[in-house]
Amino acid sequence: MKLTIFSQTSIYLVIALYISGCATTLNPLEVSPSQQRQTLQVAMQQGDYYQAEALLLKLIKSHPTDHLLRLELAYLYFRLGDWTQSRWYLEQLVTEQPESIHVWELLALVNLRLATQAYVEVDVLREQETSLPILEWLMEIQSRDRHAGVSSSSE
Repeated sequence: MKLTIFSQTSIYLVIALYISGCATTLNPLEVSPSQQRQTLQVAMQQGDYYQAEALLLKLIKSHPTDHLLRLELAYLYFRLGDWTQSRWYLEQLVTEQPESIHVWELLALVNLRLATQAYVEVDVLREQETSLPILEWLMEIQSRDRHAGVSSSSE
């Protein structure tokens, strides 16, 4: 029986894979987790929050039980003003780590921002010259103490 060129090539490929043990080579573009964390710290320090977000999501995917990574992501969303997304991660963390003061503190700040945002919307809809007293109070609290005690672990 005569083998076609395609069949011969297939046989050579199978033999080559068998001899090499189907070994794979390391991708030189792969970055170790420690290098990813260093890159994350640099991105956060430089204010490149979108790169930091991409890195955090990648790290969380490969380390889903790392609570600190999810806290970092919640803090990042807080800094970006995406308080709903931040709250989502923090509420997960509160159920998993109810003893974490950092999680509770950031969750309180996120809820404060969401409450303020809601009262701003109410105030706009009221169309009054004077603001609601509670809105003035919420704004005063936040201007007095800009994130007191809350910081990213990578800063």
